[in-house]
Amino acid sequence: MKITLFIIRFTPLGIFSLTAKVIAQQVFIGNSIGDVLSRLHYTGRGRVPLQIEVIEPERLAAEWEIKPAGGNLVRQGVEVDQYYRPVAYWLRKWHPGELMLPMGARDELMRVPADQIIHLKVTDRWPQVRGIPWMHAAIARLHQLGEFQDAAVIAARIGAEKVMVLKETEDGRIAESLGTEANDGTLTWNSSKGQTDILPSGTDLVDWSPNYPDTNYGPFVTAALRDIAAAFGVSYESLSRDYSTSNYSSSRLALLDDRDGWRSLQQWYIRIVRERLYPVWLQAALMARAIPGVSLEDYLLNREKFEAVKWKPRGWSWVDPTKEVTAYKEAEKAGYVTKADIIAATSSSDIEDVMRARRRELDMLEELDLHTDTTEGLEIPDPAEPAEPEPPEAEDPPARILAFGKRDYE
Repeated sequence: MKITLFIIRFTPLGIFSLTAKVIAQQVFIGNSIGDVLSRLHYTGRGRVPLQIEVIEPERLAAEWEIKPAGGNLVRQGVEVDQYYRPVAYWLRKWHPGELMLPMGARDELMRVPADQIIHLKVTDRWPQVRGIPWMHAAIARLHQLGEFQDAAVIAARIGAEKVMVLKETEDGRIAESLGTEANDGTLTWNSSKGQTDILPSGTDLVDWSPNYPDTNYGPFVTAALRDIAAAFGVSYESLSRDYSTSNYSSSRLALLDDRDGWRSLQQWYIRIVRERLYPVWLQAALMARAIPGVSLEDYLLNREKFEAVKWKPRGWSWVDPTKEVTAYKEAEKAGYVTKADIIAATSSSDIEDVMRARRRELDMLEELDLHTDTTEGLEIPDPAEPAEPEPPEAEDPPARILAFGKRDYE
């Protein structure tokens, strides 16, 4: 419990939460490569001498020809052994897109041992050493949708700023009073929105009426977003925030499916990053005497005890609280789930925090002599007087016992 309190007290915006935010942004939002690297530095000016450097994967020397010693291979900047287990990472000193290098600086390669690197990626096949972009299945459709929307905006502007084409009269009075002659002899008159061409005599007026935005714009965008959502592995409603074509049942089904996917990603992140980072942080904190009440000797004697932590990712609230609370109550009565399971699935708290808060609330209400809905049925009734014992029933006479002699079967 002391370690848990230390984490809550000293790292609400510290090494764990800030690193998780940066890594999530790199992998889910800002990274088009599909993986991200984090390097551990056992130094720092804080209470815990541990720093984490988030490294963009472009710094991996993927195109360099490297021949390390020991018979290892280097695949896309990752040095692996004969079993394709990462041994080291070859990094550039500077990002390849860096334009403002210091005077006289040049790019160099650094070999960083694998025990200092946390490589966050999804492995789809073995032996894969790099990640695959999460948006690769939707990149083509995203490009097509963007091009279509740009063309639709241009067509809509042309339709709003409609061009008028006029024919010049024989005496040319319109051209002389309003027109401006261009190099090719065309006379034009510019209005605030669009322009009017004064054509030479002998030409006919051509009617040109662009009808845009068109009625097919909405269905095309919807179909494209559905394809993109399927490529991302999320529902169309979660991606587009468009609930106009869905009802409660379909929206709830899509939301529950999305949440199952988010829970899988939570466990994936915990398994690769948090479980790897926590023992390193704990050792650094204990060696720096940053956790009061826990000595380094106690930790070394029983490491399993202090490293056996239970990760609690965030949960989600109910879609329909009235129905789902009733369903959870019935499931708990039947023994299918426990209170701890319900609290973990619907909030970011755990059962210990909820029970302690509940106890403090009840004590406060009792102290102030207040009654609420949560205190109904909690009064302990006065113990009833013990009933007089009933007279014992008459016992049956003992059964007749018959003795048999031992029979010799030999």
